[in-house]
Parts: sequence; C-alpha cells; structure tokens
Amino acid sequence: MLIADPSYDIALTVGLSLVVALLVILLSSGKQQSELEHLLELNKEHIRELRHKGKSEESIADSFLDSLQAKKGFLYALARRRVLRYLGRIE
Repeated sequence: MLIADPSYDIALTVGLSLVVALLVILLSSGKQQSELEHLLELNKEHIRELRHKGKSEESIADSFLDSLQAKKGFLYALARRRVLRYLGRIE
C-alpha cells in the first residue's frame, strides 16, 4: 500500500489521469505539427498564390484544414493556431 489514508485515492487517481491526458495531447500535437508543417511546406507556392489573390491568413488556414477533413473541436483549434503561426513564417 503506497498511501495509508484511502481518502487520497480519488485525488491521486484524478491527478494521474490529468497528467496522462496532458501527455497524450502534447505528444499527439507534436506529431501533428511536423506533419502540418510538411504539408504546408509542400503547398507553399499555392499559399503564395492565395495571398496574391487577397485571401486572409484565417481563410487559408480554414481552407487547408477543411481539405484535410479535420473535425472541428479542441484539436482543430490547436492545429489552426499552428497553421496560422506557420503561415506567418512563409514569405
């Protein structure tokens, strides 16, 4: 028995589950980031053409994620922020 007082069992379980959930999100978002950057790098010329046509960064990011058939939600919002950040680095 690690903890003698069982009243801490629920708090310990919730704490450990939050740590595991955070690790899963961080690891999966890191993988998405490199894949997203690779895909954006491949489409750099098309992105420049869209900018030349007057498209905003937000509309380009949404169009890119829609073409990947990304489902809207928490991970979509994370991916959108990363796409927008990367678009800011493309000249």
